[in-house]
Amino acid sequence: MNDEQFIAEVKNLAEIDSDGFLLNYAVLAPSGHNTQPWLFRVGNGEVDLYADRTRGLPVVDPEDRALMISCGVALFYLRVAIGHFGYAGELQTFPDPDDQDLLASVRLGPVQEPTEEDESLFRAIKERRSNQDRSRIGSYLEGYSLPFRPQRRRRGRGFTSSRMKSPSTPWPSSSQKATAFS
Repeated sequence: MNDEQFIAEVKNLAEIDSDGFLLNYAVLAPSGHNTQPWLFRVGNGEVDLYADRTRGLPVVDPEDRALMISCGVALFYLRVAIGHFGYAGELQTFPDPDDQDLLASVRLGPVQEPTEEDESLFRAIKERRSNQDRSRIGSYLEGYSLPFRPQRRRRGRGFTSSRMKSPSTPWPSSSQKATAFS
């Protein structure tokens, strides 16, 4: 039985995801510093998304902004997976005002034909990769018109604004700076 056949046989999101089937796609979401600050609870025909504040980064993200964005991406990935498998997702954000960690509840909506956008987004989930290799950044930017351009420097690589002076322009010497400010 393939994934589509499995999904077609059940109508309850908790039944579908009792073994984490759709959540396997949701947890592929990128998160700041790879903290994966989300928790999912499956039951009562729905999946609840919770913020896992124990995975927060209080020094770099004291107000949990990045944590919330990461949870939002995981929620988006879940909704994309639901759409890919032929359902509308019914979403309720912040369903319990007394529980600030409960961010959303998702249920299966009516059966619907996946759109081209659903399919494209789902493929992107499976193909997305992080790349920390800065030596290849130029190849990723080919074909894009950006306000900066990759440039090789003596001590590594970096970016310079196309509106900045050329890096070959000499910097003023100490005596020139002293003269300018006197």
